[in-house]
Amino acid sequence: MIARFQKTIALGVVGISLAACSPEAYTPEKAIAAAAADPTGVVGKFEMTVQRVGRQNNMVYLDSADNYRDPKTLIISIHESTVNDLLQGTSQTAEQYFMHRHVQASGLAKRVLIDRLKADGTVGSTYYQTQVFIGGVEDIKILPPN
Repeated sequence: MIARFQKTIALGVVGISLAACSPEAYTPEKAIAAAAADPTGVVGKFEMTVQRVGRQNNMVYLDSADNYRDPKTLIISIHESTVNDLLQGTSQTAEQYFMHRHVQASGLAKRVLIDRLKADGTVGSTYYQTQVFIGGVEDIKILPPN
């Protein structure tokens, strides 16, 4: 009985998430506006051309613009193990694989508060990024050039 209830709840959540997905992929501009309007984030598909690849703390970040601090930059956040799975069988680095390629990511876009640290390690200032969080290799694709 409890298992059936849990399954019903889980299917309902998935249905709500899928209903919330836009049938059309979000551009960086639309994703940033949608995430700013909904503090819980936006579930959907997000398309962009990768202009910068960054790394920090076992994460790889694909940026839609050169300046990752620019509030108009959409960032796809991918765990390093997922990137390693994607690159398996190739001799490419993440930078070689993603740079200047058009990608589509399925996941949750959310505004994230970022601390800028001073040289002494204290927080100097803060700013927001809009990041797309994905689950695994099935959630990111390289698309044909526009």
